Amino acid sequence: MITGKQHMSRKLSGLRAGLFCFALFVALMVPGTAKAHCNIGCCLTVVVPTHVATRAVIVEEHTFLRVDVFGVSAGILPFPERPDPPLGLIQEHELFLIEQVFEPLILPALMMMTEQLSSIMMEQMLIVGAFFDAKQQLETQMLFQELTARAHKDYHPSFGMCEFGSSMRSLAAADFKGDLSVVTLNKRFMDRQLGTGASVGAGGPANDRASDDTAVTPTPYNRLGYFLQNTCDYNDLNRVDGRDDTGLFLCADQPPENGWVNRDIDWNNTVMSPRTINVAFDQDASDNSRLFEMSNNLYGHVVFSRPDGSLLNYAKNHGNFLDSRAVTAKRSVAQNSFDSIVGLKTRGTSSLDNAEFNAESTSEFMRFFLVELGFPEDEPNLYHRYMFHKSDEVDEALMDETEDQISYYGQMEVLAKKIYQRPEFYTNLYDKPANVKRKSAAMQAIKLMLERDIFDSQIRSEAILSMILELKVVEEQQNVENKLGLIKERVR
Repeated sequence: MITGKQHMSRKLSGLRAGLFCFALFVALMVPGTAKAHCNIGCCLTVVVPTHVATRAVIVEEHTFLRVDVFGVSAGILPFPERPDPPLGLIQEHELFLIEQVFEPLILPALMMMTEQLSSIMMEQMLIVGAFFDAKQQLETQMLFQELTARAHKDYHPSFGMCEFGSSMRSLAAADFKGDLSVVTLNKRFMDRQLGTGASVGAGGPANDRASDDTAVTPTPYNRLGYFLQNTCDYNDLNRVDGRDDTGLFLCADQPPENGWVNRDIDWNNTVMSPRTINVAFDQDASDNSRLFEMSNNLYGHVVFSRPDGSLLNYAKNHGNFLDSRAVTAKRSVAQNSFDSIVGLKTRGTSSLDNAEFNAESTSEFMRFFLVELGFPEDEPNLYHRYMFHKSDEVDEALMDETEDQISYYGQMEVLAKKIYQRPEFYTNLYDKPANVKRKSAAMQAIKLMLERDIFDSQIRSEAILSMILELKVVEEQQNVENKLGLIKERVR
């Protein structure tokens, strides 16, 4: 192995030889000098070998410095163990950088920096995630608050909406009682016309009317007896005070002061004008018998005679019997309109009917509508007379009898008419949009109920018109049958 001193001596000797050859070369190349001291042979014997030797020394020195002194790079990976002979300067420097600088200093610092940066980035993303969570939470809370505010706005109870509900709570029950009145009146009409046993017309016209030209004595159970006891007006037929031969002296007593006078013939006061008639065929009501008597006077005033049942054994009597039933059927069509009007005005339910929502409580609420329209609040009888069309002379007991059981007709009048005649209804429309829509839906429901009632009325009118047309056709049919009969007789 070459030491450092040997290396330096070799460098100096090589340098001296090189300098000598270089000086000789320069001297030979100077013009004039070559001609005086040397020739071409000298150049070939001295300069060229010296030059070759110099190049060899330079190559050797270069190789020595490159391989033995500096060495070659071993790459960035550390050696598993140190080689023998020792490494060159470059490899030593690389090992120094890797083993003493990078591995103990830079690599741990980079690892710690990476860990720190990762931790910081995770902390940053945690903050960003917290921001997202907070944003979502706030938006959700805001949505809940908006929905809560909207629910308070849309579902806040409205007094105007409660007016509809409180006014309609006994409407269906009153309608049911009206249907019961229709069925009862029609059943009673059919029993009287057909002479059903125990009916007022079972004994024929004489027993039904108990007129003076019969031997039947008037009793409270026939029409004349009922008239004399209940609806007879002593002042009729031009009664003059002090003269016994004037007026209806046949009346049992003085004119009854109960509001019943002539109610069996007074259509306006008995049926048309009152909004509620004191009729309840499931109970004992004062107007029940008056409606029966008016029905007797209007439809089938004279019932058919009641011949012996054995007459139907003869075929010639079958036609007359069927004709009587045909007339009864035609009368029942007209009677149905009367029954339906009475049914609409039949008094509603009461607390005695065990109804949860009875017409009595509804009447208390509806009275405030009339007060808002100008009715005196301290005069309850005025409201009663409005709904029941009773005069001031009516006995107070008769007022107490009805107990403000408003009919279906009376309740519908308030719902479909009176409730909209108050200024308060229109001022209450300055309400939440949802409540206004609910009121609109309630008004549409009331409109549908009115249209149903109008439709039923039109159906009854069409039935009556059809019956009138049928009566006209019957006359023409009889004429045609008579003509055909004559033609058959001539043919024979």
